[in-house]
Amino acid sequence: QTQVNIGLQCRFCHVFGREERAGQKRKPSSTVQSWSPPYRYDNIEGHMSKQHREKWALYKALETDEEREVFFLEHDEVYRNTL
Repeated sequence: QTQVNIGLQCRFCHVFGREERAGQKRKPSSTVQSWSPPYRYDNIEGHMSKQHREKWALYKALETDEEREVFFLEHDEVYRNTL
C-alpha cells in the first residue's frame, strides 16, 4: 500500500516559534508554516532564513543526523507536554 505525502509543516515553527527581528513593528506570527506539493526548496529555504535565522544557522552547522535530532529533543519535550 502506497502512502502519499499531502503536506509539510515547519518543525522549527512547532518547536521554537518564529524569531523576532530587529526593528520589527509587530510581534512574530504564531502560526506554523506549511507547504503542499510540489515542494519548492527555495520557498522553504526562504522561510527558514527569514523566520528562524539564528536556529537555522546553528542547525546547518550540525554534521550528523544524530546531532540534528538531539538539536530538537530538549525543546520537543516541552512541546509534547502541551498536547
